[in-house]
Amino acid sequence: MPTLLALANKYTREWGEPVSDTETLNQVKEWIQDGYKEIASERDWDFLRRTDTIETVASTRVYSLSASASEVTSGRIVTTDDPVEYIPKEGLVKRGLDLEQTGAYPTFFYNEGYDEVNGVNQIGLWPIPIGIVSIEFEENRRAEELSDTSMMPLPSELLTALKYYVRAEQARDDKDFEEYDRELARFYKTVNSRKKRFKNSPPAHRPRLRVSDVPVSSRIQEVRFDPNHFHNS
Repeated sequence: MPTLLALANKYTREWGEPVSDTETLNQVKEWIQDGYKEIASERDWDFLRRTDTIETVASTRVYSLSASASEVTSGRIVTTDDPVEYIPKEGLVKRGLDLEQTGAYPTFFYNEGYDEVNGVNQIGLWPIPIGIVSIEFEENRRAEELSDTSMMPLPSELLTALKYYVRAEQARDDKDFEEYDRELARFYKTVNSRKKRFKNSPPAHRPRLRVSDVPVSSRIQEVRFDPNHFHNS
């Protein structure tokens, strides 16, 4: 994987500009950042998935995610490998379950909103753990700002798309708007091609629990997964 700086040097030279021109180099870096974020916004990509571990605190219901996490998709108890599944908060409430109920191990997590003070998303656990429990969560993350030494986490096809994005911006800077349209079209065509294969690839599909997957019964032990209801967004 190339670094941000390596790509910026390469694209600057291809543009016919010297990499010693700091202003131009910084402009190309900015275009790379913009292209990377544009690609990231197009889909829930594999390269934006990470795992993170939360250590619970006794009698604490709400926990903050990492700053870069946009959502949690699944979880598991590290010591037992038992799943901690997603359920909407209202799903627990509708079934008459007490959000303040405590237990040894959480079996569900739910969205608890956004902490504006710290700029992070939060989740709640049910039941509230009575002790310390290590829970590993799989997260979807936002595309963060890259440093010069950051490795570009894109597969080769999306690196090609990124090149088209930078070329489009270079053409616009040169006021060659026909070339700008052509390169931007190539960018989106390449990204969409990758998206289509990503969507059709079995490993890319991750089941998610929806309200409709949960039986009406209020007994938590009777929760069953219906594979026909699984979907990806």
